[in-house]
Amino acid sequence: TNFVNTNYQVNVTVTQKPDESITLKSGWNFVSTPKKLANPKADSFFSDIKTGGKAVKKWDAKKQDWAEVSPDEAIQPLTGYWIYSENEAALNFIYSKEIPAPLPDTTVYKGWNAVGDTGSTIETAAHIFGNIDWPSAEVFNLTTLELTTVWKDKAADETIPKYSGIWLYVNDEEKGFIFSSNRIFFRHADFLRRQG
Repeated sequence: TNFVNTNYQVNVTVTQKPDESITLKSGWNFVSTPKKLANPKADSFFSDIKTGGKAVKKWDAKKQDWAEVSPDEAIQPLTGYWIYSENEAALNFIYSKEIPAPLPDTTVYKGWNAVGDTGSTIETAAHIFGNIDWPSAEVFNLTTLELTTVWKDKAADETIPKYSGIWLYVNDEEKGFIFSSNRIFFRHADFLRRQG
């Protein structure tokens, strides 16, 4: 009698559908997450991005200097991150299902701060930055890869798109500040010069 072995091993990979997705352009992109991520580790969040060996960067506002993001570091809302992409690529956002969702807050320091968006809609700079003492901000455009200057005296007319990083200059430290949404002002040319 002949017996047929019908035991098979099947490997199935389940890919979770992202809650939202944006397209990174080839080159340096300045991005933020508007909400807490389900898996916030940098190597997970940026896993689909070919960086050409370049480290993800963030700005240490307290020291007013650059810092590299380690692979196991948690990507935080209200923070702007620089990531290099070798080509156009999708950056997927899978958010934490924690209920109630924690409301992110952060400390902004005197000088330049790299901040991010927490809004679910496009908002004005005046609404986002509220009453903190800021003279100007630079909003990163994910389509053109350029920065646009926003001045406080015209903030009511300037809208801030989601996901972009923002260079925000503040005159005084604000602890535990909660942005309803946000972006950052940064020394763009200096960053690109340092990256070679």
